[in-house]
Amino acid sequence: MSVQVHLPRPDAGVEFTLVNRGITIPSHVESATESQVVLRTDLQAYLRKLGVRPGEAVEVYWQGAEEEQTLPAQITELEHADDVRLLLAVTGPPRLSQRRKAVRAQLEVPVLVNHEGTQLYG
Repeated sequence: MSVQVHLPRPDAGVEFTLVNRGITIPSHVESATESQVVLRTDLQAYLRKLGVRPGEAVEVYWQGAEEEQTLPAQITELEHADDVRLLLAVTGPPRLSQRRKAVRAQLEVPVLVNHEGTQLYG
């Protein structure tokens, strides 16, 4: 069974990740076409603190009907008012997300395994 991949719907809750920084910001879709996505977020102060600028690569993530989906894009314009309106140029097709739900990190711990009266250390 194949999963259908579509653009996010207007008013859908999404997240966008600043690709080069690994920072994810929640927002809502105002509109979406094959060439442009317009997002709104109320984190204006945070975006200013980060110095987000046109030209930054982003990945937009949203929950599709069955699977999380993603769309690569680039910020073309930021409009500041009560909230921030981001205009994104789509740079690739929407696809199923490969984003991990949990952070993976290297970890070393001692291990003791008891098996049939034998102890194994690692």
